Amino acid sequence: METSVSVRATASSNVSSGSAPTMSASHAARPPRGSHRVRVLDVVQETCDAKSFVLEPSSEIAPQYRYRAGQFLTFRFTIDGETHVRSYSLSSSPAVDHRMTVTVKRVHGGTVSNWINDTLRPGDELDATLPAGDFVLDDSRRDIVAYAGGSGITPIISIVKTALATTDRRIHLLDAHRTRESALFAADLDRLAARHPARLNMVHHRDDESGIIGAHDVHRIRERADDGEIYICGPTPFMDLVERTFRNTDIPASQVHIERFTPRTEHDDFAAPAGPRQVAMTVELGRRTETREIRNDATVLQAARAMGLRPPSPAKPAPAARASPRSSKAPPRCATTKH
Repeated sequence: METSVSVRATASSNVSSGSAPTMSASHAARPPRGSHRVRVLDVVQETCDAKSFVLEPSSEIAPQYRYRAGQFLTFRFTIDGETHVRSYSLSSSPAVDHRMTVTVKRVHGGTVSNWINDTLRPGDELDATLPAGDFVLDDSRRDIVAYAGGSGITPIISIVKTALATTDRRIHLLDAHRTRESALFAADLDRLAARHPARLNMVHHRDDESGIIGAHDVHRIRERADDGEIYICGPTPFMDLVERTFRNTDIPASQVHIERFTPRTEHDDFAAPAGPRQVAMTVELGRRTETREIRNDATVLQAARAMGLRPPSPAKPAPAARASPRSSKAPPRCATTKH
């Protein structure tokens, strides 16, 4: 789902780990508030439908781009004369990788994700806000139990790499993808597991080999979560399945971390942490700017609609982006990929 709505939290609070990332943007012809130009240093073809983009801010502002494992950047793009704002998680580790990297997977009919994969090349510059987000590696010594579905592995691999490099914590990971070919960072994870056999325990699930993931798959690492920090990120059906597994358990809500990029379809009765339940948000859409107290677990679209704005409908497919003659050349195995 892609929309061009922007929302900005203007009050300090502990935002629910189940909330969508907040965005900061302006509708004027300048970069988003609090953003800077960052340069694309390298482009890595991860799978047929996903690329990683290695980014570099200027030396003057580089200290401001220090980030925590699991955080994201928000970008503003102008495509065919229209402005689009998107947030993408950092797949790099602040403890291991010298450069920050975001990974973008194509979304069928998605204007921005396809434009990014087709167009961006080394030397291009982007408007990017400073790192943000609360889906981050915590400071406890408990085991980490992570559930990643599809591109939800992006912030989780940052957390995994950082925890392995900076702590002695054990990590239990369920990594789920549709196919072996679409699995992001599979080789990287296998190398990490080989390097840390006593600390990184992984369960790989591929739908085309094992069928659609079910509760029994989730339970394969569930028993390790009784005193662990739980991290969940992925498509809505995947996350709903995992969340149901942890309902009516004794695991404190403070130990459950959720990154959700789509509207909730069920009441989440365990992800609400102690602290403020309302934050002041400013939403900018077209020429209108509205500010209101909004629940901290509201999505971008929910916040905009609560303010009487009319954001684009997520059910309406976005127009396809115009291909650039500078499109990156995909590996031979991806040459016939259709979007």
